[in-house]
Amino acid sequence: MIDIMAATLLCTGLAPTVPKTIIELEVKAREYSTIRYEIAEDSLSGTGYIQSVGFLHRSKKGMMVTVKSGDGPNATRLEFMQHGSHLMNARLTHYISGMKDEPVDCEVEDDSGSHEH
Repeated sequence: MIDIMAATLLCTGLAPTVPKTIIELEVKAREYSTIRYEIAEDSLSGTGYIQSVGFLHRSKKGMMVTVKSGDGPNATRLEFMQHGSHLMNARLTHYISGMKDEPVDCEVEDDSGSHEH
């Protein structure tokens, strides 16, 4: 069983922006978490940058896991269901990237850098 409260999480999705932007959120337990943006279309395709989203706090109630930067309207918020080692129905809200309760795929990154779904 995964210790979801201590695991590094990697979540990816597509922001509903123009041009479309690939979002990759890396959530670390005891370090600053980061978000990476990469433009996915048009002449700027492949252009990207990384930004810190600070410390993200985790909580778990039943199967629901919430990871968030705070409680304000512009807070970064990731929510998903955990069933054993599976992370399901993940949704991300991140104001700057244009993500507002958008679906993302999340996986656990182990110490070797490989991923588990």
